[in-house]
Parts: sequence; C-alpha cells; structure tokens
Amino acid sequence: MATLIDIADDASPDGSACQVIAATNDPLPRNYPGVREIRIDTDNRFYDQAPRHDR
Repeated sequence: MATLIDIADDASPDGSACQVIAATNDPLPRNYPGVREIRIDTDNRFYDQAPRHDR
C-alpha cells in the first residue's frame, strides 16, 4: 500500500494530479496524509454514497 500511496503523491510531468483506487480486505495500518479510506462492513459490502441520477 505504501508504494501505491507514493505513486499517487507524485504529480505527472504535465503537473496533473494522480489518483489510485485500491480495495483491500483489511483496514490500513495507520493514517496516511491525502488518503481517503472508505470502510465497508461485512453485512453490507456496498458503498452507497455515490451520486445518483434519477431516471
């Protein structure tokens, strides 16, 4: 995980930001600056905070 976090922290040559999305079975061992951790429990494995489009 530390390698992925380091990669995401490096800007591309054109100055654009980088984003890495990863899924793990365990919580991160510590807090990392700039990392957003979304925990999902075993009873409900869906992240339901995404924007919705009504049809």
